[in-house]
Amino acid sequence: MHMPTFGAIVATVAALTLWAGPVQADAIGSACTGGPPESTKVVVMNDWLPVTQQAPLWEAKHKGFYKDEGLDVELIAPANSGDPIKLVAMKRVNFSITYVPEIMISQEMTIPVVSVATLLQKISSGLLYLPENDIKTAADLKGKVLGVGVKRDAQAYLASVLEAGGLKRKDVKVVDPGWGQIPLLLAGKIDVAHALTFSEQLTLTGRLKKQGRPPAKILLYSDYGVPPFYYTVLAANRDWLKDNPQTTCRFLKATKKGLKSVLANPEPVITFVTKARPGALTMDENWAKWNGHKDLYPGKGGHFLQQDQGTWDAAQAWALKRKLVNAPVGPASQYFTNAYLPKQ
Repeated sequence: MHMPTFGAIVATVAALTLWAGPVQADAIGSACTGGPPESTKVVVMNDWLPVTQQAPLWEAKHKGFYKDEGLDVELIAPANSGDPIKLVAMKRVNFSITYVPEIMISQEMTIPVVSVATLLQKISSGLLYLPENDIKTAADLKGKVLGVGVKRDAQAYLASVLEAGGLKRKDVKVVDPGWGQIPLLLAGKIDVAHALTFSEQLTLTGRLKKQGRPPAKILLYSDYGVPPFYYTVLAANRDWLKDNPQTTCRFLKATKKGLKSVLANPEPVITFVTKARPGALTMDENWAKWNGHKDLYPGKGGHFLQQDQGTWDAAQAWALKRKLVNAPVGPASQYFTNAYLPKQ
């Protein structure tokens, strides 16, 4: 089945919503009065089926932290990659896990979404390749077959790497690997693939280890012109936030408690994720994934969930350069708010 492009999805949502003006990066907790939640039922759309990256939310649910705040939280998976932005914009869900580029693209298309918190605080993706491949820097990609999908952010990451290596698009061959990055790499059909360090790189390394081969290697995007902005963020509809400030404050308070709890003892959530997707990843593989990204939760000064103006400024400047957005629709502070975060 042909999946709709992100651009087509946001264009559809834009036709159904009206932009009500910029959202400012308010002071931490400024919207939180300690009052009761306006809505007790909260639906959160994750970015995928249960995975370790969602651990703070699963921990908060299973440990009763949301319940303690008077909330009945349901965590659901998207049917396709465009659903998290689309459904939160349409208020079909209250929060969704999404990504920095999607927030910026959506706002340019007048979709009223805003990031209320960050989970994983730094992108950790790049171009993955086999250890025996003669690639050491971006310049070595010349003449290679690159497996990079059609998503606009992935293509923008690639453009940054090529520019850093002094290469043009014509110097490489780019193909869409779909979900077959690892088989295509192992079969020699592609030389590199768009991948996450704590996902595809770990999986490929595990397969190579079984063959007695060295670990897989990766050219990190953040080493080649892509600023280290946030990887995953929690998005909400701006108008829903205005009507439900205390629900949001309580939701984020419990999520932060879940994050601290799972960092102290991740075993229950890793066991849950493994059982929730039988046959997907083994317990050892989920432990490896967790260990690969657990250090990405703390941000500047060791703060959790909190967002920084400078990080969004850098992301916006990069997005403009790479034509992810065509013109600034305002200051980068409109993309996020800290107003609903717990103060401590």
